[in-house]
Amino acid sequence: MSDVDPALARAVGYALTGGDPAPTGPAIRPEDLIGQLGGTERVRAHAAAVRAAGEPWPHPVPPELRSGLGAAQLHAAIERARQQIDPPPSRPVRRAAAPDADDLRLLREVPPHHGD
Repeated sequence: MSDVDPALARAVGYALTGGDPAPTGPAIRPEDLIGQLGGTERVRAHAAAVRAAGEPWPHPVPPELRSGLGAAQLHAAIERARQQIDPPPSRPVRRAAAPDADDLRLLREVPPHHGD
């Protein structure tokens, strides 16, 4: 992943922890940001506690931290970080079924003007 600028890192950090962590350096890798927030397990425990209390997680980012950031950029960065903390469950890959008689009939049908 590419580095994240400090303003975006602060906003993502707030979304993950509800606090205002100040990342160090001019740019930070997302993995390092989670490390600065206490690591995956700490953020995961925080998320579980917030959800158990019926609150939203990731936390809504206040306007002053969103200022100057694109909404899509912020959402994508939060989602990438959230997936590192709370990965989505894997789903089995479904194999395509062989076409049945109806499918084959539809595949043979062509409009009247086709092929003229």
